[in-house]
Amino acid sequence: MREMHVAGGASAFRRRTIAALAVGIIGIGLVVIVGWLTDTTVLRRWTARSTTTRGNTALCIVLLGVVLLIQGTRWARARTVMGTVVALVALAMLVEHLTGIDLGLDQAVRSDPASDAGLTQPGRIPVATAAAVLALAVALMLVRSPRVRSVLIGQVLACVAFLSGLLSAVGYVYRVPEIENARHYLTGMAFPTAVAVLGLATGALLVRTDVGLVRPLATTDLIGSQSRRLLAVAIVVPFGSGWVQLTAQRHGLVGAELGLALFATANVTIFAALVWWNARSLGRAEQARLVVERALSVQQHQFQDFLDRAPSIMFAKDLEGRYLIANRAMGRSLRRPVEHIIGHQERDLVSEAEARSVRELDQSVIESGVAISEERSLIGRNGDVLIYHVLRFPLLDPSGRTYGLGGIAEDITDRKRAEVERAKFQEQLIEADRLQSLGQLAGGISHDFNNLLGVILNYATLLDRQLTDPQQRADVLAIRSTAERGAGLTRQLMAFTRQEQTQPEAIDVNELIATIIELLMRTLPSNVHVQSLLDPDVHSVVGDERQLERVVLNLALNAVDAMPDGGTFTIETTNTAFHTAPLEEPGLTAGEYVRLAISDTGVGMEDHVRRHAFEPFFTTKSNDGGTGLGLATVYGIISQAGGTVTIYSEPGTGTMVKIYLPAAQAPQGPVAPADEMMRERDNRRQRDGRRERLVVIEDEALLRQAIERTLLDDGFEVETFADAESALEHLVAARALPHVIVSDVVLPGMSGVDLALAVLGEHPEVQVLLISGYTANMLDGIQAGSRFDVLEKPFGPDALLSRVHALLSI
Repeated sequence: MREMHVAGGASAFRRRTIAALAVGIIGIGLVVIVGWLTDTTVLRRWTARSTTTRGNTALCIVLLGVVLLIQGTRWARARTVMGTVVALVALAMLVEHLTGIDLGLDQAVRSDPASDAGLTQPGRIPVATAAAVLALAVALMLVRSPRVRSVLIGQVLACVAFLSGLLSAVGYVYRVPEIENARHYLTGMAFPTAVAVLGLATGALLVRTDVGLVRPLATTDLIGSQSRRLLAVAIVVPFGSGWVQLTAQRHGLVGAELGLALFATANVTIFAALVWWNARSLGRAEQARLVVERALSVQQHQFQDFLDRAPSIMFAKDLEGRYLIANRAMGRSLRRPVEHIIGHQERDLVSEAEARSVRELDQSVIESGVAISEERSLIGRNGDVLIYHVLRFPLLDPSGRTYGLGGIAEDITDRKRAEVERAKFQEQLIEADRLQSLGQLAGGISHDFNNLLGVILNYATLLDRQLTDPQQRADVLAIRSTAERGAGLTRQLMAFTRQEQTQPEAIDVNELIATIIELLMRTLPSNVHVQSLLDPDVHSVVGDERQLERVVLNLALNAVDAMPDGGTFTIETTNTAFHTAPLEEPGLTAGEYVRLAISDTGVGMEDHVRRHAFEPFFTTKSNDGGTGLGLATVYGIISQAGGTVTIYSEPGTGTMVKIYLPAAQAPQGPVAPADEMMRERDNRRQRDGRRERLVVIEDEALLRQAIERTLLDDGFEVETFADAESALEHLVAARALPHVIVSDVVLPGMSGVDLALAVLGEHPEVQVLLISGYTANMLDGIQAGSRFDVLEKPFGPDALLSRVHALLSI
């Protein structure tokens, strides 16, 4: 930063120096022109011994001063025009001298015959002046060229002009007769002209100090500063000592030999002192350099330590693609020491294709000067694909030119995998939400459909009991059979919506699977091979054994359909535990689970088929090939048991269904139903001499009438209501409470659950039978006991009477 500041300061000083020189040179030319216009001799020659600066020369000096002043500006065309005009004038004067042809250019400004007495061509620019002006005009046009060779030529021409002006100036200062009294145009150069030439030559050399002859003197390092001091001494000391010698000789203080000896002694002494002073400065600089080198060594170590401890890959390259900097992270990535990376190109480290791709990106950054960010995959040590985020950016020197390329690469493999897992998890959540919405819709449909089926089943049973004609009874039987098939469909829908009534118990998974496999081996086609991989230490699970059996059979039938040409059907059981909620299996919490993996080697599924596989009534089979409820039932049963189920499938690779079920904490058993209910009821009626009273609440009129008819035919006293509020008012006002309340769960207004809670809270001796085909979460908070039961819709008269008798027998 300090070097850039010093360089910037030097550049500003150089521009100010050039401007000052240009203004002074323009002033010299204008002073001479004013001398011509006012006929003032002293303004044209400055000293009595000098010849007169010609008017043409003064005009050229002014134009060249302007050209020097506008160097580095955008007025390049003006520089070129004025420089060309001056060069043509000087060249024309040289032509006049060489050929003797008078072009009349000397009449541009009138001459001074008195001061130019004895000259054959009083207004013409001398040869020395014309040559110097021509050299300066060309030099000022070349030093701004982008070509180094052109700049160098311009600087050489400026040096030639400088020496010509210096010779004339020294002659006037030293009062050399051969120069002062030169009356021929070949050697004569006026004193103002010589000063102007020195200033123009110096300005031309200062325009470009980064290349050519001036570069060693213009550097900001120790060599440049010392060289500038030596150059100043080399110019000033001989010039000054020579003037002193000549002055002393002219005044008779010393002779020529003594003066020369004194001149040599003074120069030797001064230059020896200068050498000593320069040596001391270089010694101090060397000590400072050693201190800086040690500091740089420490900084280099710290910098390398910083690079090596960074988890990200860091590197730098030159314009040829060779590595200048690399850290240990890069060495680990390329599986080689850092020392084997530095100095090498990409093609020495990776494959040709990879190197070509990297080189193209590097070149794009270098040429555009714009950073590029990309993601790049590499093969890791163990063959895994590693993903890196790579940022490439240009490296610039203080002048703003690109000298290399830097880069930072970060391993984002884990982040990418997490993004994929999150996307997968989000997709599974969306799928779960869709299935939940479908479940709510299916539950609502099941509720209404169950009411209709209940009416059909009840009235068909009642009608069957009244008919004696065999054909009529056969017709009624067909109606009942169809209604029962519809009831089977609704039960599958209820399983999907997780509202089917279950009898949870501890299930030995391996024993259940062994029984099912034995059945499958007898029934599946011979080209389907069944195998099991059962963990002998697998935990038991809590669930409904009948439903879990249905799950495995449904999946087995689907597998057989997916293997028309035969294949392998595999069932695997194993224990698994999650210490935190697993991201890959949404819906599960931390805990121990039993995993069932059921797979086949069939045709597999397309992704859009897999996403809809659990939806009810979605099927890829023909119209008579299935209802589309198989996998929907599986999903509902597993979800109701507190587990989760996922499908992994690709076309041509088969399908695997993974089921996770919570491990059983303690064995549980089903509640055994009561028996001999009819006999108990008859005994009670004979003993008490009265019939039991029942209250029925059902909003579906036809179903309410069928229930009432069934109960009346069985000898009960029955009161019916269409809503819970009316029934509760009647129960509060009644003198005698019913033995059993039969109520639908979903009712307009107050639900059957709320009614049961209200009655049981005041009269726990009353028995309650809730009937529903869509319970959802409405039974939460109700502890089913001996006076409480639930009957799933649709049901026939026998099922209803069986539940009522069971409650009355308690």
